[in-house]
Amino acid sequence: MVLVLGINFGYIRVSTNEKNLERQLEAIKPYMTDEKYIYSDKVSGKNIERDGFQSMLKAIIKGDILQ
Repeated sequence: MVLVLGINFGYIRVSTNEKNLERQLEAIKPYMTDEKYIYSDKVSGKNIERDGFQSMLKAIIKGDILQ
């Protein structure tokens, strides 16, 4: 039997370009195995049509974990 662990994905967002993602990024890093799986957006959260969020949804598969 082979045990396959999923990838830890992270998603962070701020509502405007003027705001900084750094605090959220530092908070999520300890839970990540690789920073390349952290997706982010600097847009309103009023809908899910956000580039970073949609890219993450395309990459994530069953067994992966969203932080």
